Amino acid sequence: MNKTEYHQTIVINVNPEVVYKTLTNPLDLRSWYSSNSQIALREGGHFTHSDFEGYVFESGQFLQIRPNELLYYSLEHNGFYANSKVQLTLSSRDSESTQLQFTHEQLSEMDYSYAQAQWDWALQNLKNYIETGTVQAFKPWLKANNRVL
Repeated sequence: MNKTEYHQTIVINVNPEVVYKTLTNPLDLRSWYSSNSQIALREGGHFTHSDFEGYVFESGQFLQIRPNELLYYSLEHNGFYANSKVQLTLSSRDSESTQLQFTHEQLSEMDYSYAQAQWDWALQNLKNYIETGTVQAFKPWLKANNRVL
């Protein structure tokens, strides 16, 4: 099976500490990504994201953590992304903006289109939540952006 990678870089108009907290704090995640997140934020620690009914749709394990700079973890999502890994690298552009480089690696060709839609939505939601406090649910975002899975 051919594996591929999805990459995206965004700029968020806050410092890396705020972005890192928003990516790793369960209360912040509830506001822009998942209804319920359980996180053991340490190398080797596990995490899950679930919906309001408790259905776990995403899980993984932290492989490398550098606070305010790097998150690298394994990821499985609703039967997608088997053995895949995600890397988020944060770097300060100036005192008030962060460049986030995102890579989802070891994707099958079948998983790539789903990953592209999921991460486009998630990264846009992250940026909007931090900068404006607004978010959009995944399915309405797909429709508004003419995306089909």
